[in-house]
Order: sequence, then structure tokens, then C-alpha cells
Amino acid sequence: MRKLFLVLGMVVPFVIFPFGEGEGQNKDPKIRFEEREYNWGTAFEGDKVIHVFSFTNTGDGELVIDKVSSSCGCTVALLSEKVIPPGEKGEIKATFDSTRRAGKQTKTITVQSNDPNEPSAKLTITGLIKKYIEVKPDPLNLGTVFRGEPVTQTIRIIPPKTLPNFKITKVESNQPYLVAEVENPGSWGERFTAKFRNLFKKKSGEEKEEVGIPITVTLKPDAPIGRIRANLKIETNDDRKPSLTVRVTGTVSGPIQVVPTAITFQSSQIKQGLTRKVTLTSRKGGLKILKVETNSPHILVETQEKESGKSYEIEVKLSPDAPKGRLQGSLTIQTNFDDQSLIKIPVYGIVQ
Repeated sequence: MRKLFLVLGMVVPFVIFPFGEGEGQNKDPKIRFEEREYNWGTAFEGDKVIHVFSFTNTGDGELVIDKVSSSCGCTVALLSEKVIPPGEKGEIKATFDSTRRAGKQTKTITVQSNDPNEPSAKLTITGLIKKYIEVKPDPLNLGTVFRGEPVTQTIRIIPPKTLPNFKITKVESNQPYLVAEVENPGSWGERFTAKFRNLFKKKSGEEKEEVGIPITVTLKPDAPIGRIRANLKIETNDDRKPSLTVRVTGTVSGPIQVVPTAITFQSSQIKQGLTRKVTLTSRKGGLKILKVETNSPHILVETQEKESGKSYEIEVKLSPDAPKGRLQGSLTIQTNFDDQSLIKIPVYGIVQ
């Protein structure tokens, strides 16, 4: 019996030692965030939204933050140490720059750590970005207008409700053929009170009352034929937004409508001898095509009057002996209209 007791006494220490060593191996970190999503509500374009995410290491081992990263438009920084002991807290600062942003925004932040259960944690910040000063419409599209006919449209400047003393101090156009002026200059507070008083009391079927400071934009009759590319610079008395730019687009059409404005041939169509047709139409009548020329001997044209004084059709095709390779030429059409005495139409093709 005595010998048996000694043997057991020798075995017990070997059983206890490995068990105690295994406890030390199970010490794992665990990252726990107080919140994983932050909604800032509404901010103005240009604002910087800043939020700090707090987290705690609720595990038994040291938590190591390997990396923090974010999606486009957001920057992140680890405010605490990279190594967080058990029970200690850490912080991650997220900054969202709303410059040139609008509408609903959602940005994702990724936190990589040695937490075995969540090595890559996701955080989000979300909210709405509104323009500090709204412009309706922006850009202003005048559409297609005929040269010689003045066109007037209105844009409206809508500042925040918190700026009752907001004023437009100056409006300038970078094109001489475009004129803009403020209607009845006055403070935004006066307009706001007058315009919003009954805005939400409209009966069904009635038009919604327009709000904002109106600016009339007029295209002069002498605007050149072609695309409209203009900018309006609007200066204000607001320190945060002392000026803003509004684009104005559109097309000025002459007395002759040309369809299409460019011709393209595919190689297969060249071999088949297919033609392209250009139609010139005068809405006022009195049109005469005096001459049609090409700058390439391989571009063949034939002109036919479809309706006296109003419509012409030009048939265009490439000669069968056109050399291989890229073909780039043009038609020059001479008319009796001073505004469109010369009309050029580019011709493109690839001959194989």
C-alpha cells in the first residue's frame, strides 16, 4: 500500500503542469465597439464631418491594431496606441470631407486587428449632404434657339434659412451675348417671409410657389451660331460662399437646319457603295445652295433641290478607288444666307 501512494504522488505533478500551461494559450483579444454606425444627419457641402469611434479590448490577450483604412472621401486615424491591453479602451477618428459631394453619402471604415474572431471589423458613417446655396436649375440649359430671337429664362438662388440677411451683390457673364440681372434686389429675409408664408397651404391642383432669389438670364439676338458655353459668376455678401458659378448651355441654330452635322462611313458600307444624305432645310424659305465642294477627290457629292427655296438634299459617297486606311475629309456648302454662308460637314471613314 505504501508503494502505491508514492507512485500516485509522482504522477499527479505531471498531470497538473500541462493543464496550467494550456490556460495561458487561450488568452485571446476581443475588440468591441460602442457603436459601428454613425449617422450625422444633414450637413452642407464643404463641411467636414468628424466622429470618433470608441472600442474596448474585452478579451484576455493584448489587442493589436494592425491597420485602419477607409473608402474614398474619408480619412481615418488611430488616436490611441496600437497595442491595447485587456480591459483598456482605444479610439479611431474618422473625418469626411464633403467638398464637391451631394446627396446621401455612406463611407466604410475597415479596422484590421489580431482579434481571431473578427480580424477585419467594419464601421460606417452616413448622412445627407446638401448644397450650402442651392441653384435651380444648375446648369441652366437654354435648349435649341434660333439666332435672332431673344430668349429669357430664370434661375433661382436659394440660401440656407439661417441667412436672413443674405444678398446677391453682383452677377457677371463671361460671354457678351449673355446678360443676367437680379430681379428686385433685396435681402433673402424679405423674400423668405413673402415666399414661404403660404407655401405649405397650397390647395391641390394649384402650382407650387417658386422660392429663392430670381435671376433673369437673357440670350441676345446676336448670339453666334453653335453651342452655348457660358458661365455666370454670382457674388454674395456671405463670407462662407462669397461667389458661385452657374453654367449656361444650349445651342443657337441658324436659319438653316443641317442634318446630320457629320458623316461617318464604315468599311463594309464603302465596299457596298452605300451613300449618305445630308438635308438642309430653311424654316423661312428663300434658300439657295450656290456651291458644294469637297477637299478629297474620293468624296463624291450630288445636290438636289427637294422643295423650292426650303429644302435641299446632298448625296455623299466614296469612290471605289479610295485608298486603304483612314479617310478624313469635309464638305463645304456655300449658301445665299449671310448668317450661314459657309457650312462645313466633316466626313470620316476607314477603307480596308
